[in-house]
Amino acid sequence: MLILLLLRDKEWSQNVQYRVMPKLTIGILGLGDIGQNLAKACKALGMTVWGVGRRDKSDRQEFVDHYTTLSRLPEVLQSCDYVCNILPSTPATKHLLSGNVLESGKDKRPVFINIGRGNVIDEQSLIHALNEGWISGAILDVFEVEPLPKTSALWKMPQVVITPHVATVSFPEEASPNFRHNMLNLCYIQSSPAILISAEVQESMREQGLEIVNDSEKCMQGKRFDLEMVGDSR
Repeated sequence: MLILLLLRDKEWSQNVQYRVMPKLTIGILGLGDIGQNLAKACKALGMTVWGVGRRDKSDRQEFVDHYTTLSRLPEVLQSCDYVCNILPSTPATKHLLSGNVLESGKDKRPVFINIGRGNVIDEQSLIHALNEGWISGAILDVFEVEPLPKTSALWKMPQVVITPHVATVSFPEEASPNFRHNMLNLCYIQSSPAILISAEVQESMREQGLEIVNDSEKCMQGKRFDLEMVGDSR
């Protein structure tokens, strides 16, 4: 992208501003599988990583320099050059960053990245934080209203990068075998038509107030089954 911008003006500029990764700090809100992999990638680039989770203690700190909880979010905003949200949408995380929460970052002015859920902050709070300079920019893949309305002010803000919440463009003939494989090997099942799910997903569902089918002792013990081995429960 930088090369293209330089070529557009038909000259090689020597006045290019950039920052090197080992001098940068990122705060990752949510240390699930995606958060852990992001932390691993950032550490490989030499970044300092803050990990933010719900529990006072976490065993997911292998690639995290500083671990803390959501209660210390102001400290994270004051310490990081980038803040990346990967939290799920739960009653506890809805509008977590709304209001004046991002004001804590006014000295560091981090870039806010949201690849988690859009309702972690309402649009007006985000726009206000950008206009006030509490954050220096925003990279947004998710929004409280999707698709993002054409009338949204975010489209015209120069410090905002918007992506379409699409990981890839796939073809049915390529996606269906992977889908079948995942269904066969990762689903938790019982003899009834209901499909039971892993303990991690159950916890997330409970937080969102969703009903969980749970009458299998084996499922709660985390035993995996293969549908090809036990037969189709339908």
